[in-house]
Amino acid sequence: MGRRRCRGVRGQKDAAVDGDDNGDVKVFRGSPSTCLRRAQYALPKLQAGGMEMLQGGIEALKELHKMLDVAKKNEKNKKKKVVARSDGDSLT
Repeated sequence: MGRRRCRGVRGQKDAAVDGDDNGDVKVFRGSPSTCLRRAQYALPKLQAGGMEMLQGGIEALKELHKMLDVAKKNEKNKKKKVVARSDGDSLT
């Protein structure tokens, strides 16, 4: 029976638990207990990276929401200007 190997998280820069920050694929090799220990060490780094991405996405959605509110308000004001005169001529 050969040695059992396990693989860790791929393609995540923060998954590099041995200090190499080049963003390469990280492969955890060794016994299952060693793999588990390494994965547990890398988990907080991955969670922190995920939280940063999530916060960035939330900020982008807030900005989009503001832009949509402004566009909606502009459209509403435009309609008010068009309906302002009763003789059929618009103010725009």
